[in-house]
Order: sequence, then C-alpha cells, then structure tokens
Amino acid sequence: MNSEIKTPPFELSHWLAICGMFFMNRVAAAFLIISVFILYIRRGGLYYSKVVAPFISVCILQLILIAALEYDVSKCIQQIFLISIFLLTYEQIFLSAPKKKSSLFYKYIEATYYVALFGLFQELIYILFRVNICEYLIGNHLTQLTTNYLIRITSTLSEGGCLGTILIPSTIYLFYYNDPQKILGRKKYFILTAALLTFSPFVYLSLLLIPSIKLYKNTRTFKYIVGSVFILLSIFIFQLVLNKETGKESGGTDGIIMRISDTWNLVHEIVKNDFYSLSQYNTSTGVLGKSLYIGFNAPSRIVGTGLGTFEQNHKLVASRILTGKEPFADLNVEDGYSLLTRILTEWGYLGIVLYICFLFYFYNKNNYINVSVFFVLLCFFIRGGSYVDWGTVFWHFLYVYTSRYTISNRDKYKRLLSLAIVKRIIKTKAVKYVDNDNYSHL
Repeated sequence: MNSEIKTPPFELSHWLAICGMFFMNRVAAAFLIISVFILYIRRGGLYYSKVVAPFISVCILQLILIAALEYDVSKCIQQIFLISIFLLTYEQIFLSAPKKKSSLFYKYIEATYYVALFGLFQELIYILFRVNICEYLIGNHLTQLTTNYLIRITSTLSEGGCLGTILIPSTIYLFYYNDPQKILGRKKYFILTAALLTFSPFVYLSLLLIPSIKLYKNTRTFKYIVGSVFILLSIFIFQLVLNKETGKESGGTDGIIMRISDTWNLVHEIVKNDFYSLSQYNTSTGVLGKSLYIGFNAPSRIVGTGLGTFEQNHKLVASRILTGKEPFADLNVEDGYSLLTRILTEWGYLGIVLYICFLFYFYNKNNYINVSVFFVLLCFFIRGGSYVDWGTVFWHFLYVYTSRYTISNRDKYKRLLSLAIVKRIIKTKAVKYVDNDNYSHL
C-alpha cells in the first residue's frame, strides 16, 4: 500500500498534528490521538514503529537508575506515559507523510499565519478595551504588560516567550530564505509583527542576525563594511546590556535588554561558582540560575538521576541557595526551565554531551528546513524544559528526517535554469527542422 497517500483524510490528520503544537500538551495529545485514529481508519492499520524497542529499553534503564538512587518512580512512569503518546503518534504522522517531510513544515508555516493573526487580534482588543481575551480562553495564561497600551501577545499559548520561540522557524524560513515556496507572500509580515509583539529576546536576536548575515553574504565589495557595522551595533547593544540595572522587572524592548543583561551577569556568577545572589535577578534569569545550580549539584552527575526526577532534585538541592521568599522559588519545579538544565539534571553530563552531538550530527546546512528547525531546538535548549510542549517531539523528528536531503533556494533556480535550457533546445531543433524542410523544397 502506498505510504505517501495524499487523500483528504491523511491531510486532515497532518493538519491536526500541526495545529496541536500551538496549544497546551493535553490538547496537543488529543489532536494527535485523533489524527492517528484517522490514519488507522484510512489505512486499515498503523505503520511499523522503529522507536518502540529503543524507547522501552531506555525507560527500563531509567527506572532501574531511579530505584538504585532510592528516588520515587511515580513521576518517571508519568513522563514515560506522556512521552510515549507524543513519540508514537508523531512517528505515525511522519511515516504517513511524503518522503522528504517538507509538506509538514509548509503546513506549519501556514498555521503560524493564523496563530499570528489571533495574536494580533488579542493585542487590538487590549488596546481598545484593556481586556486580554486570552485570559478567558486559555488556561494557565500569563499576562505581561510592556507599556500602558501594549501586552506581550501570546495567541493560543500561555506566554509571549513560548509564542516567540515557536515562531522562530517560520521567521528564519520567511525572512532569511525569503519563502522559496511562496507559501505566504506578503502575509509573512503579519507573522513578523506578531513575533515582534511577543517581545521575546530570541525573536529580536534572530531578526538582528538575519539582515546582518544576508548583507554580509550578498555584498562582496562591502562585506567588510557590513561586518564592521554589525560589530559596532553589537558593541552598542552590549554596552546597553552592561549598563542595565539588574533585577528590575520590565517589559517591551527594555525588558529584552534587562533579561540579556541579567543572563550575562549570571554567567559571571556561575564561573565564580556563586549562586547565592539569585534574588537580584529578574524572574526568568533567576529560574535559570536556580535550575543550573540544581543541575550541577544533584546526585549522580555522570548519568543523572533519571527521567522525571527534576522536581525531587529541586526539593533536595534548591533550598541550599534559596530562602523561599524569592518570586521564582516555586517556578518551573517540574520542567527545569530549559532542556539544558533538565537534561543536565536527569541525564547527567553524558546526556548533555549526547544531545550536543545529536544537534551537530543531524545538522544540514543545505536544507533550509533543517536550519530553521536547528534554531528552534537551540532556543528550547536555553528556554523550554518540557519534553513534549510546543511540538518538541515534532521538531526533533523533523530535524532528523530533513538531515538526509538537500532543499535550498538554489533548487528553485536550478529548476528554472533546466526549464530554460529545455525550451532553448526545443526551439533550436524546431528552427533546424524548419530550415531543413525549406531546403528540401528548393
């Protein structure tokens, strides 16, 4: 049976899987289960899974490790159940997609347009009526003011930073690679506007890098001038970071500078092994510092303490540097704030090394989808500790699959060039035929 059927039921299942990424994990799981059920009905069965055996083996080893360390295994069992839903259902989605899996990425690009529109609608309603409609529509929603007139838009997600992170691949694809498939056209500027209104540092850093790299690569004569301007701009921003007051909560672009400044200062504290001044930082940086301390000081640092044990390590270790009065003392106690800190805690130094090797091994600079996904994985590594939220499993699957193929802007020009050559050959042969035909009648 054809594994790349493009009938409407398959398309519907793919759309459900993609849209689920923009909601909380319970909704995403429900969307995935429905999408796989549609695949099962349409195909008369499921695809053979290649991840079940390795996943079960890893889970058994994790349970043995947790039992040996005398930790509670209940959270690990919960995480195994949750991850298995996302892992096995996303695998079915990818196996049912065309070979290069690019169609799934293009559906994501289209979906981000509607998510961005809803975010802009959210901002407009707040400007007009001072009401954040997402507080009434989305559970566990965080409202962050930037000025008296603006909020950090969240759209269907819980935080502006979450929305900004999940928009990173579309931002890279649309504005660095200029939308080679012409999926959105001028509609892409709605996504740009929404991304800017998330006031996510990742978005602003990526939008600073995109024009700088493009100018540097495309301007041969003035590339050194462009490089110098970029360096001067970076120095200017760096000076703002150094001079920014530490720990003062703020929104908008001022908040971006504040978070970068605090993170820079935190790095200095980590180098000095001083984690006892976290209360001076803003909430986001304070949570990161706390989670890093737990990652460095939890037991069993080589192989970690096991899947789902971050919360137990938080209770065991965090009290050494926290008084409990810090505004971030009880935040991110389950997910560890970032994949870096969570992998470091639960999988140890070995897990961190393996994950970094994974990122480099499957990186493919000749595939614009792969490069776009690389940046969102890098963002998750710094900020985003859940193994399943925001399409984490989807992005890892897509990263692996797209590492095998070449898809670049050059492919488009090669096709156009080939078409032009074919037309020229046909035209030349036609002229010769006419000439020979005329000659035969002389």
